[in-house]
Amino acid sequence: MDEYNFKIEEDFSLEKLSYGIIDILKRNSLMTNIEVLDEYTYIITSTNTTTQNKYFKSISGTICSLSIYLEVKNSNLRVLFKDKSMKDKGFAYTMSMAIPVFFFSSTYGVIRQNEIEKDILSYIKRVVGDEEVYMRISNMTIRQRIICATPIVSLILFLAMGYIWNMWAWGSLAFLLIPLMPIFLGEINPEYIFPFVVGGIYIGLGFGLNAWHPAWIIFLTIPVYYILFPIRNKKPLKKNYDY
Repeated sequence: MDEYNFKIEEDFSLEKLSYGIIDILKRNSLMTNIEVLDEYTYIITSTNTTTQNKYFKSISGTICSLSIYLEVKNSNLRVLFKDKSMKDKGFAYTMSMAIPVFFFSSTYGVIRQNEIEKDILSYIKRVVGDEEVYMRISNMTIRQRIICATPIVSLILFLAMGYIWNMWAWGSLAFLLIPLMPIFLGEINPEYIFPFVVGGIYIGLGFGLNAWHPAWIIFLTIPVYYILFPIRNKKPLKKNYDY
């Protein structure tokens, strides 16, 4: 979640700003909704998913779901952006480790959302007459910081097992922590863990029985599994802004 703060004038209209932001979202083919908590606090939610295309966009990683919190207080405009679809991108994130097409599709979703955020920020700066944002805060949680540090930790473990115990092959398993950590910490839906189960079985067959071929065939069970058992929302949707 990113936070920006702007200085505003007395005649500033939060309502006009909000509808300008909605116009930008609609031009990017996003469905929008606005909730007015009070005259100084607005919440705008947007998404590019419908009931018909939700599963496709979730699996491909092209889902875009952005929540924007606007608050006016003491001549200051506070703007918070939050990606509400991070957990839904889990399948594409995990599959991108092995299949390049998932890497490109999931990257496209992230880049598009970032570009929309930049467009909105540029619009806000034009409205308030502020050329530069005077404060930006990246509100990363402890779990997100751990996830960011995981690649370095994995590399250290890999090098330590290789140089100290000469276990380069087994040490390479440390890199599995990179995709697994978001699942363990609840940042990605646990229903996406099946590909890792298959990967673990494959590695076990490879190192244990030296059956790298034809054991690779078990990866074909991944798309079959998600066709037979599609991911569904087990809990009713509820408003949760977490601001």
